[in-house]
Amino acid sequence: MPIDHEILNDGELVISTATGILIGQELADHMFWQINQLGTALKTDYQQIFDTLGTDTVDIDEEDMKRISQIILTYGQDRGKVATAIVAASPDVRKLAYYYKSLSEITEITVEVFADRLEAEEWLDSIR
Repeated sequence: MPIDHEILNDGELVISTATGILIGQELADHMFWQINQLGTALKTDYQQIFDTLGTDTVDIDEEDMKRISQIILTYGQDRGKVATAIVAASPDVRKLAYYYKSLSEITEITVEVFADRLEAEEWLDSIR
C-alpha cells in the first residue's frame, strides 16, 4: 500500500504513514517524494514522523536495500538538517529503521526509532 503524507506547520513537519505490506519501491517513491517537495512544500530542515504501526509485513530484498542506500547517500547530503522519527513496532520494520538510521549518520539527517507515536512527537519537540 502506498505511503501517505500529510504536510503540517507550513512545511516544517511531514507525517508519513505506511500500512499493509511495505515494499522497497514504495520506500524509494517516498524518498523521492520528499526530495521533490524540498524547497517547495517542505522547508529545509523539516521534521518527519514516519509511522509504520499499520504495517503488516515488510517485503524488501537486497536490491531494494542497495537502492535505498544509494538514494540516501546520493541525495541525503542536500536536504539540510532533517530530523526523522520512525515509529516501528514489528521486528522487521525496526530492523529496517535501524539500517536507515545507520546510513543516515553520514548525512545531515538525524534519525531515531521509537515504539510509539507519542515518544516520537516528544523527541521532535525536544530538538526544535
